[in-house]
Amino acid sequence: AFLNSPFPEAIFAARRPTRVADTGALGWWSLVPPGLRRMSSILSAPIVVPGRPPGMIACLSLDKAHFDNSSKKLLSRLTALAAKQQRTLAISERNKLLAGVIDGAPASIAIADARSDDLPLAYVNDAFVELTGYQRDDVLGRNCRFLTDEAPDSPERQRVRGVVDERSSGTFELRNKRADGSTFWNRLTLYRILGADGAPEHIVATQVDITAQRNAEAARREAEERLVAALSATSEGFLLLDDRGTIRFANERFVDFYGGGDDWAIGQPFKEVWQRRLERSGLSPEDAAEGALDRVAQMLAGTENVEERLADGRIVLRNERAIEGGGVVSIITDISSLKATERVLAQRAGAIDAVQDGVVVAL
Repeated sequence: AFLNSPFPEAIFAARRPTRVADTGALGWWSLVPPGLRRMSSILSAPIVVPGRPPGMIACLSLDKAHFDNSSKKLLSRLTALAAKQQRTLAISERNKLLAGVIDGAPASIAIADARSDDLPLAYVNDAFVELTGYQRDDVLGRNCRFLTDEAPDSPERQRVRGVVDERSSGTFELRNKRADGSTFWNRLTLYRILGADGAPEHIVATQVDITAQRNAEAARREAEERLVAALSATSEGFLLLDDRGTIRFANERFVDFYGGGDDWAIGQPFKEVWQRRLERSGLSPEDAAEGALDRVAQMLAGTENVEERLADGRIVLRNERAIEGGGVVSIITDISSLKATERVLAQRAGAIDAVQDGVVVAL
């Protein structure tokens, strides 16, 4: 019997078997169907299964006070068996649902028996077969180490071995090989499933092919290395800040202009580096902090062909601009020689203008 039965909902809330010796004493009994109304006594017991609607087993008799304690004990055992069957059915339905989800999951999934020393594979889904090229009959009962293309002593493989030995969890990036011998980069995630006794029962492994991502990262690193090499060789100072004002790159020429050495290391906040530089020049910490903020504001606003005299007397031309996506690029050019030439030419022009005699310049 369930909630759509003729019995009121309150009777399902009982926590133990209930005996009614005379149904005539029940106010709601006159509302039940005629076929039940002639019953004179009831013995009922609840069936409680978490996650399922409440139910009960009800025994009815034409005789009043028909059910005794032995009947009550028997019904208690019957409801316990019914509840166990309901729980088994709920677990079966849940497992069927989970199996359907796992089988149809786009990610490769493999499950190993954690109670066995060699962790043999007990299950792989369709995505595993598609990713690796191995059929289920080829892999079930085997340890999945046949997939790896890493050296046994590689750091990542040692990490995996440690997690497996401890039956714990972790994520790794490994080079794996398919059944046809081709290789791919695998993001492997391991996590354990505990049994009823609290001990690890299974190890679940998910695999994701990240070959395209790894190749893109490698290409990006190679491009960055070429760019750094080119910028390191240039005669101009070059500084790159990210959108948080953190130094992403400063070549040796830039460091030579402004000094400070390790101050310009990648990851340093530009504002703090510039503030320390101003403090070394003699400014108070308060004035240096204000000057650093002004400097950052100038960079974000963009400067073009701004001349600056350095502490050692060199004159540089500063060009800065914000870049798309956030950040700032600063290019510093040494124009000391050019300025010196300009001064010489200006002096010569002044000397020529000062002489009394006429001067003709022939080309």
